[in-house]
Amino acid sequence: MKSRFALIPALISLSIAAVVAWGIAHFSRLGFWPAYGIVVAAMLINGIVAEAEDDAPGGFNNPLPPDGEPAGAEAENHEALHPSQPSDNAKPAKPPAP
Repeated sequence: MKSRFALIPALISLSIAAVVAWGIAHFSRLGFWPAYGIVVAAMLINGIVAEAEDDAPGGFNNPLPPDGEPAGAEAENHEALHPSQPSDNAKPAKPPAP
């Protein structure tokens, strides 16, 4: 059974779009419905672009570059957090002195 609150985020987004469209229609010659369509389309395109950027290598949802090894300052943090996964930059252990 779906929750009756599942539509609330969509209604909030559409309400925000309506307020922005009203502002555009009020301060320009554009009517409310064309402005509303433009705002909703812009919000959808923004969501698609943001998701693509976040899922790309190095993005928010996928922080490692394509080769799987972190670079720069991320490498130092990664090595400190995951010592069992040495990177190419890891220094070899010194042999014991005789």
